[in-house]
Amino acid sequence: MSNDAFNQALTESLGFWDQVTPDNEEWRLKIPEVHPNKYIREYTRHRYIVTRETFTPIELSLPEGYVLEKIDLPELRKKRAVAERVGFKLADTYPSFTSYAPIENFADLKDDGWYEWGAYLQQASQKEPRLYLECLHCYVKANAVEKAQEIVREMTKAEIECDLEELNGAIAYYRSEGLCSAFKAPEWTI
Repeated sequence: MSNDAFNQALTESLGFWDQVTPDNEEWRLKIPEVHPNKYIREYTRHRYIVTRETFTPIELSLPEGYVLEKIDLPELRKKRAVAERVGFKLADTYPSFTSYAPIENFADLKDDGWYEWGAYLQQASQKEPRLYLECLHCYVKANAVEKAQEIVREMTKAEIECDLEELNGAIAYYRSEGLCSAFKAPEWTI
């Protein structure tokens, strides 16, 4: 099988939304060429290891005089303080590719991070309309009412379905997770 035939077969086996992690630099450079989503984005993943010998159990009760407070998780992740404090060691970092924000929890990105993803996807949506809905949800999570309204109008103009009942259900869920406080009825309208 030729390289071109192999690459074509690979493209056909990947789904548009599939995340991909290459195993070497040559494949890292090829992913944007062979992935069905030509706007897939590269980001850096971190791999941690922990062994029984290095793991430190966390106390479930707080010492006298201490209180629990919400933390700035992205800031802590920059410092890797939490993982390393309980015994995890950074083993390595490696590239990966995704069509959507690479998060584990909605709070992993602040409003400006969600906005940046929305802006990227909005630009990409001009040539790849399947990205509009993800773009819209990024702007909602960014608390950007006007941009979300703009995207709904763009989707309507491009004849791309936007189920507003489903969107409002998603907004209610995001609000329960502490996001998109500006999306309140009756202010939030198209």
